[in-house]
Order: sequence, then structure tokens, then C-alpha cells
Amino acid sequence: MKIFKWTAVILFGGFFLSAMFSGLGQGLSDGSYAKSKAISDTKQLEEKLKKDLFKNRMEKFPLAIDYSWRLGGFGNILIISGEIKNHPNGVIWADPTIYCETFGGSGRKISEVKKTVYQVVPVGGALNIKDFSLGFVNSQTQTARCNVNGRAVEP
Repeated sequence: MKIFKWTAVILFGGFFLSAMFSGLGQGLSDGSYAKSKAISDTKQLEEKLKKDLFKNRMEKFPLAIDYSWRLGGFGNILIISGEIKNHPNGVIWADPTIYCETFGGSGRKISEVKKTVYQVVPVGGALNIKDFSLGFVNSQTQTARCNVNGRAVEP
């Protein structure tokens, strides 16, 4: 009788273990793991391509500024008026910062100023600025050269 019990336990245990381990390979055998990995890889690739395209557009189409300048106050405050332009194929820019260098009569750089305009410049849009004070500059300023940069907003 003891041999029968041991044989039954061994057979039952064998059936139990084989049933338990037979389900482990199903995920690999039907290709669901490969499908899920391919979907994950595709999504990662799409995200990388979107970021690369955004970066490329950001570098290729920066903000531009058309401006005129004058000295205000007692001849030591740089004031500009003009338009900050965004390219139709560009990206949305926020908080454009205007950078200006001023030069004396000899051509030597004598000061620099910068100021941020807390606005958004949409794709293909423009931002008009009028009598925008950039701050104090050297009173011997004869010329000024300005540029603009901003923070690109990801879609």
C-alpha cells in the first residue's frame, strides 16, 4: 500500500509540475513578447524622431528682429522699437530676450544690455515692440547692434 501512495504522490507531483511549467513558454512561443517589444521600440523611435525634428526646426528657423534704436533719458538709456518675427516653418517661441551691444565712435564695444519680453511669438507670427527700454548704456554710444533669442515651446 505504501508503494501505491508514493507512486500516486510522484505522479500527481509530476502532473502538477508539468502543468505549472507548461504555461511559461506560451508568451515566447506565440510571439506576443516580440510584438510588444516591437511596439515599444517603434514608440521610442517615433518620440526620438519628433524631438529631432523639433530641434532641427528650432535651429533652422530662429527668431529675427527688425528694429530701430535711440538713446533716451539723459542719453544713457537704450530704447528700441520694432518687430520680433517668427518663421512660418518655425516653432513657437516664448519669452524672447533682446540682446544689444553698443559701440563708441571708434567702433569699440562699450556696453551691452539684454531684456526679456514675456510674451509668446506664434509660428509665422510677430511681436511688435514700441519704445522698449533695454536699460542703461554708455552715454558715448554711437551705434547699437541687437539680436533676439527665445525659449522654444515643445508641442
